[in-house]
Amino acid sequence: MPYSIAVIDDDAQMLRQISGQLQEIAQRAGTGCAVHAFSSPVDLDELVYDAYFLDISMPQMDGVQMARSIRDRGSMSCIVFISSVESRVFEAMRTQPLRFVRKSRLHEELEEAMEAVLRQWQRFGSDTLVVTSAYQTATIPVNTILYIESYDKKQQIVTAQKTYTVYKSMAWFEKQLHNRDFFRIQRSYMVNMGAVVHIETGHVVLCDGSRLPISRFKTEEARKKLTRRLFNAPYQID
Repeated sequence: MPYSIAVIDDDAQMLRQISGQLQEIAQRAGTGCAVHAFSSPVDLDELVYDAYFLDISMPQMDGVQMARSIRDRGSMSCIVFISSVESRVFEAMRTQPLRFVRKSRLHEELEEAMEAVLRQWQRFGSDTLVVTSAYQTATIPVNTILYIESYDKKQQIVTAQKTYTVYKSMAWFEKQLHNRDFFRIQRSYMVNMGAVVHIETGHVVLCDGSRLPISRFKTEEARKKLTRRLFNAPYQID
């Protein structure tokens, strides 16, 4: 069964360009993929897509509002924002996008963003963490984890819906999650960089509003990781 992508942009020429490039990348990768183009979020049908490429500035409902609606339905589908409005990056990050593509660098950044989507699809399903919590085995999708907190020789795995208490060391979690975009920001906290909205002095802010302490020795590295995650290129975030 092929994957499905929804592309939404009110600029007809841009919509054709984005849709065509995504289809070409998927074909080169040998991935079955159907790309559906929409000129407005209100035109979107009721189907759930495997990925959404959203323009931010659109009339009626903009891309950020559309992304919130997608997440409110409980969907963890990949979201990529494509926009020239870079001032709304932090607002958009609350919806846990996979990438943010600048229209000024559309060709190269869209290529990398689609490749990231393909990698996410390839990993989806097996990308879970299996732990024992409350004498039961829990299988937790990694992309739903917000952060892991260590206290009193136990670890808490915090997701948006539930918190799991497990008897595993933080070193064990580092080994399990070392290549899954998690970063140990402080002795007692490991955070999913995909859930980070903003990094400020002494704290990181997550998409659910949580504020976690970050070591001053980790702040610069965390900023660089967040920048690379969104843009896959050097880019200044103030």
